[in-house]
Formats: sequence, C-alpha cells, structure tokens
Amino acid sequence: LRSAEKIIDRFPLIELNESELDSLSQDLFYMIYHYTFNPSKGITNSLLNTSSFELISNDSLRNLLIRWNDQVEDYREEELAANENYTNNLKPFIKEHLNLNLDYRKWLRDSRVDIDFLNSLAFENFVRDRHIDLNNIVSVNADNPSTELLKIYNSIDLILKFSKSATDD
Repeated sequence: LRSAEKIIDRFPLIELNESELDSLSQDLFYMIYHYTFNPSKGITNSLLNTSSFELISNDSLRNLLIRWNDQVEDYREEELAANENYTNNLKPFIKEHLNLNLDYRKWLRDSRVDIDFLNSLAFENFVRDRHIDLNNIVSVNADNPSTELLKIYNSIDLILKFSKSATDD
C-alpha cells in the first residue's frame, strides 16, 4: 500500500533519473506482490460447538464470537476480489510492459522495455486500481471505516475487553 502511495505521489513520472528508476522498480515490486490470508477457524468453531460456550455469560462477547467467522469471511471476500482483479487485469498489464522473470531491480533497465509506458494513463490507472484494492484489504485507517480489516480489529478489541472484564469478575 505504501509503495502504491509513493508511486501515486510521484505522478506524473516524467524524466526519471537512474536513482528514481531504481526506487520505482522497488515500489512496483512491493505494490504487485500479493498473498492471501488463510486463517484457522478451528479454535473458534470448537468453542462455538461445545458446552463451554454456554459458560460465557456476557451477551456482547457471545455475539462477537458467533459473528467472528462471518467477519473473517467478509475480509476474505475483499481479499479474493483484489486477487481476482490483480490476476485478471493488473498482472497481464504489467507482464505486457515488464519482464517479471528478471530481478525486479532490472525491470526498468531491460533494453526491451520502453519506459514511456510509465507516463501513460493506463499505467496511472493500473497503480491507482491496485492502490484501491490494497487499501480495501490492508487499511485500518479510521478515514476508511468500512474496511473489513478495521471491523476485525474493532471486534478483536471488543472481544479482549469483554474477556478481560469477565475474568475480573
């Protein structure tokens, strides 16, 4: 996300020197890197499906635990949408313009690469599109309160708060 933001802050990318090309290559690499979150739901499912769950007297805590798997699934949907966009739209674009088989430090130094694509509207849209996807899946910024990750963080905070107050009683 920060790499996408660094690139966006540089637009338009006109007359880049060698150092700027190296920095841009690194930011491109980190911006397009992707992985998926694959959480284990075993402990939550086990708790919800045993008689131990009945021992939890705090209704708010019970409701948070019941909704937990759904919240994680909502987050995964955001992540899968971003991955699908990357795979189907963004990766073909970047593969058209760069040789991803090279070390990323050589991407913009490959003689076959016409770096003029960096000044295209298509490249700017590519970076902004990736930024939107990344912001949706990794941002916990209060300026974007609808992100699923922020909702998960808030739930974790409440679960810890209610669990602590239950142990203090």
